[in-house]
Amino acid sequence: MVGVVLGQLKNAEKSNEITAIPELINLLDVKGKIITTNAMDCLKDIAEKIVFQDGYYLFAVKGNQGRLQKTFEGKFPLKELNNLVYDSYSTTEKSHGREETRLHIVSNVPDKLIDFPLVEGRKKLCVAVSFRKEIASQVKEPEMQMRYYISSANLTAEKFARSIREH
Repeated sequence: MVGVVLGQLKNAEKSNEITAIPELINLLDVKGKIITTNAMDCLKDIAEKIVFQDGYYLFAVKGNQGRLQKTFEGKFPLKELNNLVYDSYSTTEKSHGREETRLHIVSNVPDKLIDFPLVEGRKKLCVAVSFRKEIASQVKEPEMQMRYYISSANLTAEKFARSIREH
């Protein structure tokens, strides 16, 4: 079952979501749920808190986790994405004057490769690649965007696609 759980806390004036999220996790029942966050919250402490409460995390990864991002870039080189033998799932949508194809890739990761909390030895590296083109545009090449995620959930590529789309 997929659903959304929302929570809100009033922050101190000079606080931010990094300090609020651990407090919010304490208030919510995260057991068995996948908690998604933006890249700013891709922090080991937050992951540990979620895993400790029997939840799963799906975190966006960007430059704030430099070593982790380099691991992705090494494991999923752009020129080889079509040749990889990982679980993958793709969708194509036409709406709002655009056509977008999204490719979702999920790979197991050796625990020693990444120092991030895990659940029963499960850890996934996930990649979302989108190709977007304005339908009426004269530009022939679509705009490409590549996003990286790390998860403690035992995701398939299709479930990963749904999880980030519903974030």
